[in-house]
Amino acid sequence: GTVVLSVGTECVVRVLSSRDEGKTFTPPVVAFDAAEYPELGLGRRPPTRLLALGERLLLFGSGIKGSDAYPLLASDDQGVSFRTP
Repeated sequence: GTVVLSVGTECVVRVLSSRDEGKTFTPPVVAFDAAEYPELGLGRRPPTRLLALGERLLLFGSGIKGSDAYPLLASDDQGVSFRTP
């Protein structure tokens, strides 16, 4: 099976994936870089949570407050690349 992990810092989130049940992993791919989304501001958490919905993989964050907007990225290639949906 496929295993996908996200590793985040304050500004950059990298994603690693494995197609052999975690025996080996791909090199980390930058899925999110806060410098590319200045409209989010410094008060937002980076998107580090992963959710699989069928073949689509979502990478999302959370707001500081419940009413805050949050970043959302989608991957249709098992975490190889991410885009805004």
